[in-house]
Amino acid sequence: MRRWHGERCIMATIIISFVIGLTAGSFGGLIGTGGGIIMIPLMVEVLKLPKHKSHGTSMVTMVFTGIGGAITYLFRRSLNTLFSSATS
Repeated sequence: MRRWHGERCIMATIIISFVIGLTAGSFGGLIGTGGGIIMIPLMVEVLKLPKHKSHGTSMVTMVFTGIGGAITYLFRRSLNTLFSSATS
């Protein structure tokens, strides 16, 4: 992470993280790939996170994206709950 401390560092990290997520989501949506292909290298190079933490962070974002998608399908009644329960 950054060497300087305080509120400016935290705010800068949050803003950079948001931009990385926005870039990864936009790129992934445009060409149909996962966002991790962009997120992980950017977290390593820009935020100076270790590769291990970058991979873990990318996996956590997939969990929240998957939950959001499942809830959306559930509300639209496009989810077969019996099949999804049996396969998970």
